[in-house]
Amino acid sequence: MAETVGQIQVELIFNRDSASGVVPEEVYAQHMADRLALGVRSQWWTAINPVSGEERPAYTPMPRGRVALIERRGIRHGDRYLGTFNVKDITRRGNRQMEMWLVDAELVRHAPAT
Repeated sequence: MAETVGQIQVELIFNRDSASGVVPEEVYAQHMADRLALGVRSQWWTAINPVSGEERPAYTPMPRGRVALIERRGIRHGDRYLGTFNVKDITRRGNRQMEMWLVDAELVRHAPAT
């Protein structure tokens, strides 16, 4: 069983097209510091920020359960949300690593109307 070693919260932008959580530029540095403090190291996926159109680091495409969790909270494509992740100490294929698992999402604000 994976042990939860901490929790990280970060404001993200929901990209429904790629089913990913895009990390806005203004929170990236603090988010990286939070990840480093808990030993989370991973390669970033990138996705388009649906509001600005720029390619940004993003959490990988989410399995259906995570998309459903986000959408049940009233979060739509382009909306900002606060993602809450449990950081778990996992051993995969004999390698120990810290992984972030999304456990909650809270709407911060809806995307601007286009």
